[in-house]
Parts: sequence; C-alpha cells; structure tokens
Amino acid sequence: MLAVAATDGRDLKTPNSNFGDWVDVSAPGNWGETIPSKQPGTSIAAAVVAGLAALIQATERDLAPDSLRRRIIFS
Repeated sequence: MLAVAATDGRDLKTPNSNFGDWVDVSAPGNWGETIPSKQPGTSIAAAVVAGLAALIQATERDLAPDSLRRRIIFS
C-alpha cells in the first residue's frame, strides 16, 4: 500500500489533499478543468500512481510488490 498526496500543476500541495510524514509519494491530482470528473473535488493522484505501478509491473513481471513499492517511492 502507498499513501498518495495530490499536487497541482505547479507541483504544490493541493488544498484538498492530506499531507504528513506518513505520505509515501505525491502525484498530480488537481488539474482543475483539464481532466473532468464526475465527482467534484476528487483527486486523481492515486490513479496516476496506480498507472505508474502498472507500467512498471508490465515491464518487470517478476518484480515483488515490496520492490515495486520501493521503486515508486525512491525513483
């Protein structure tokens, strides 16, 4: 599991995102009207990180979940 925080187009914390020392990674999550959502105020940051995980896993099928998590956090 990864704790994901949302950032805006300037890579700054979004007002609706939680932040703290427990957050593992930040990702774009508040693109305003660039990416429409059926749920106003919903961040897409977790979806961005999930997509990254899927791309990494697709190229390295034998990568263990903990190794995948570390790759995302420390890359």
